[in-house]
Amino acid sequence: MKGKPGLSEALGGSGHLKLCFGAKLAIVLATLTILCVTAPAQDNATEDWLKKAHELQLSGTPEETLEAYNKAIEIKPQNFQAWLGKGIAESTLGDQSEANRSFEKALDLCDEAIEADSEDADAWYLRAEVLFRMGRTDEALEAYDRVIEIRPVDYLTIERKAEYFLILGRYDEALETFEGAIELRPANDTGQLALVWSAKAQILEISGRYDDALEALDWSIDLDPENAYYWISRGYVFSVMGKSDDSIAAYDEALLIDPNSTAAWSAKASELARAKRYEESLEAYDELLLIDPSSAQGWLDKGDALKKMGRTDEAREAFQKSLEASDEAQSNDTAAMVVRGGALFRLARYDEAVLAYDEAVEGASPYSLKYYTSQALSGKGDVLRAQGRNEEALLAYDQAIDIEPTLSEAWHGKGMAQNALVRVTDAGSSFYVASKLGYRG
Repeated sequence: MKGKPGLSEALGGSGHLKLCFGAKLAIVLATLTILCVTAPAQDNATEDWLKKAHELQLSGTPEETLEAYNKAIEIKPQNFQAWLGKGIAESTLGDQSEANRSFEKALDLCDEAIEADSEDADAWYLRAEVLFRMGRTDEALEAYDRVIEIRPVDYLTIERKAEYFLILGRYDEALETFEGAIELRPANDTGQLALVWSAKAQILEISGRYDDALEALDWSIDLDPENAYYWISRGYVFSVMGKSDDSIAAYDEALLIDPNSTAAWSAKASELARAKRYEESLEAYDELLLIDPSSAQGWLDKGDALKKMGRTDEAREAFQKSLEASDEAQSNDTAAMVVRGGALFRLARYDEAVLAYDEAVEGASPYSLKYYTSQALSGKGDVLRAQGRNEEALLAYDQAIDIEPTLSEAWHGKGMAQNALVRVTDAGSSFYVASKLGYRG
């Protein structure tokens, strides 16, 4: 049996774009924005179009999704849920000005509903979602609090608030909020409880509490034993702990559940490469690319493994394929632009790589995971350092660390730049932090 739709697919990267499993799950949670909303009473035609739009949001194209929301709005122009969905689709397509107009319309409609009934929890919930999309995070969190005041046992909203704490990097608050949600969720809701335990594990891992993270994942696996995602997460924690054999064994468990999991193949391949088991690593990358030949991240990571083996011509071919696979990346897709920047960097197209990383940072929306922005800045630092521009590289690494203090690659890059600038003592401190955060090269 496969894992929950979208979870495994969100777990695709490692190597230069080595995502912590916490960031990966948050991506999925962030895409489920309006699926959690209890829809107000509405006519069947509007409800049908909203349902179709929700389905397309998960499995269709942004263009199809936008068309479905437009149909819902044609039938019922005052439906704030449809306006929110329309804005999300427009943002995905890179049309931020239109998205902002849709968000403003949705916000106006939410405010009208709240003015008519200040206890309308659904309107407050949608208001929070819209505000978060507009980058007004403090107001969004206040709106979630208002929902919880009206519905104190609304664990869905409590979880949603915790998810956004996670996205914002406010890990202590996220952990406390997730724990509150676990206490409220019905014990028989095993699938969702497993997901919340996994979210808790993410934060524990980020905090360096690896044994506690593994214990939380044990709960996830006990509650939902046929979900490959939790074994992949377990493998990642073992990897950070430097336990390669345990990590690979966990990925193998995930592949027993879902042999076509690109996430598990990618994670296993990356761990084999880190263990210098390169031939086995290439076999795993080949399995991944057989399932998903257009995986830009997969080609990038395979190229890294080939380069470490000294097979430079084949590595260059893999980097080129990664670049070609990322050709359709939009500037507001921060994760995809980071991969593109990585491919250009490895092909020594440095100026283009810097532009790609800059586009990743500039295109990041207010609700984007900060992890990707920090990855882009760290990648930019690598490029600048390769060009001998170490002072500029140091600035980029510092910006990455300010956003995501646990990013080991940025700390290691910072140390390299400091070494080049003959700041040996500072470099030693940076390398020490990188090693404590699990950097393994």
